[in-house]
Amino acid sequence: MLPSLGVGVFTAVTLCLFVIVSTWFRLVNNIVHDPYLDEVFHYHQAKLFLQNNFHEWNPKITTPAGLYVLQSDPTPFQILKYISNLWYILTYVHANLGRILLASGTVTVTWLRRLNYDIGVFCLPYLLGEILPQLADDLDKNYAFAYLRSKTKGRLAKTPLGHTVLNICLFPPLFFFYALYYTDVSSTLSVLCVYYCYLQGHRRSLVVAGLVSLWFRQTNIFWIAIFTGGLELVRSLKKGRCGFEYAASPTFADVILGSWRYTCIYDESVHQALFAAYVKSAVSIAVAILSGPWAALTIIMPYLILLIAFGSFVIWNGGVVLGLAIVHYNTIVHPFTLADNRHYMFYIFRILLSQRSLKYLVVPVYGYCAWAAIAALGGLESTQDFSTQKNLDGVVAKEGEHSLKTSDEPAKSTPQGNRVTFVLVWLFTTTFCLVTAPLVEPRYSILAWLFWRLQLPISQPVIFSQKGHSVRNNHAIASLDNTYDHRLIIETAWFMLINVVTGYLFLYKGFEWPQEPANVQRFMW
Repeated sequence: MLPSLGVGVFTAVTLCLFVIVSTWFRLVNNIVHDPYLDEVFHYHQAKLFLQNNFHEWNPKITTPAGLYVLQSDPTPFQILKYISNLWYILTYVHANLGRILLASGTVTVTWLRRLNYDIGVFCLPYLLGEILPQLADDLDKNYAFAYLRSKTKGRLAKTPLGHTVLNICLFPPLFFFYALYYTDVSSTLSVLCVYYCYLQGHRRSLVVAGLVSLWFRQTNIFWIAIFTGGLELVRSLKKGRCGFEYAASPTFADVILGSWRYTCIYDESVHQALFAAYVKSAVSIAVAILSGPWAALTIIMPYLILLIAFGSFVIWNGGVVLGLAIVHYNTIVHPFTLADNRHYMFYIFRILLSQRSLKYLVVPVYGYCAWAAIAALGGLESTQDFSTQKNLDGVVAKEGEHSLKTSDEPAKSTPQGNRVTFVLVWLFTTTFCLVTAPLVEPRYSILAWLFWRLQLPISQPVIFSQKGHSVRNNHAIASLDNTYDHRLIIETAWFMLINVVTGYLFLYKGFEWPQEPANVQRFMW
C-alpha cells in the first residue's frame, strides 16, 4: 500500500531519518559495545526466547515479554500485517535471522538493538504518515483556508505533514532509544497501531492490537482503553438524537437539559473556550452517559474488553508490574529517583528539593506551561482576512465556472483546532497515567506528548487545481509559501540540539562509581 504522505514525501522523510538515526546508531555501538543498564536484563531474556525457553524469567524485569516475542517469533503478531505490513515484515526477518545468529553463537546486543533502529527509521514514520493526514484533514475543516477549500476542492500539501512526521520521530526521549534495546520504541508503535484502528473504525482489529500492545508495557492500558475509548465515546455522543444542537453560549441548565434529553454533549472550540466551557463539557459528558447507559456501554465495549483483560492479568499477577518491583513505595518521590545519578530526573529533583520553598516557586511555571500546551491545541488566530483568496481571482472550481472573487464571501472568523472534549480526555488519561506511576522519568511521558503533538494544528498551504491541473499563479504560490508553518523548522532545530547534547553526554561524559570502578556509568533519559 502506497504511503498516504505520497511516495516522494515519505521517501524524503525516511532518508532524513536513515541518515540521522544511522549516525546515532553507529556511534552508540562503536562506543557502548556491551549491554548497558536495563539492556543487561533484556539481552539475556531475548536470548532465552530465541532458544524457545519461555519458562525462565528474570524477576528484575518488570514489563511483559512483548519485546522478546517480537524478536524471536512474529507469529503472535500476525494481526500487525493488517495494520502495518512493514512492521510485520521486519519482525519476521529479525526473528528468522535471530535464530540463524543464535545457531552460530553470534547474537550480539548490536543486532538486538537493530530492531528499534528499523522501527524508528521505517515503521514509525510510515504509521505516523497514515495517521496524520486524517487528523490534519479533520482539524482543517474548521481551519485556515476552509472557505477556499470548499470552493476549489483543494487538498492539504503533504510537505508540512511529512515535516511533522520527521519531528515526531526526532522527539528526544524517543529518538534516544532507537540505538538501545529498550521497550519504549516498540511499545510506542504498538499503541499507535491501536490508535490507527480507532481512526479507521476497525473495532475487532483494535481489540487484538490492544491485547498485543499490553504485551509491551502494562501502562499502555491508559492509552489503548481509556484515551481511545474516551475519544470514541465523545465522538459518538456528539451526534446526539434528533439532530439537536446547542445554542451559542448555553447556560449550565441548558447543557444539562440537552445532555439528558437528547444524549448530546456540549463541546466548544479550544480557541474560544473559557474555563466554564470545560466544566460544562465535563458535566455534559457525565449526564449524557447517565441518560443512555446502554448506548454508552455498546460504544465502549471493545475498550471494556481490554480493561477486563488487563484486570484479569493484575489479579493473576498480584499487581500491575512483574518481578520484584511489586513492592510498593509509600513516598512521594521514588527512592530510585533520588539514588540514581545516571538519569536527568535525579538532578531535577535534587534542585527542586534543595530549598523547601523552591518546589512552590516553580508552580507558576507549571501553570504557564499547562496553559501554553492547551492553548496550542486551539490553533492559530482565527481572524482571517482571506488575503490568499484575493490573489486567487480566476481560479475555477471543478463543479462549474464560478470564480473566486473577494466579494463572493465576506471574511469571517471560524473556529479552529481541537475541541474541549479532546483536551478533557487527554488530560484525564495523562493524569491517570503519570499519577499512578511511582517512578517518574521523561520517557514515561512519550505517549502523552505524542498524542498532544499529533493533534497540534499547523498552518498548511492548500494545493489548488483547475480541472485536474495544477494552478500556475506566481502570486498564489508566493502567498501559499508564506503560510508554511515555520515553527516546524524551529522544532526540528530544537530537537536536534537536544539530541546532540544528550547523545554527547551519554557517549563521551561517562563516569565511574566508587563501588564499581571498572564500569562506566552514562547519563540517559
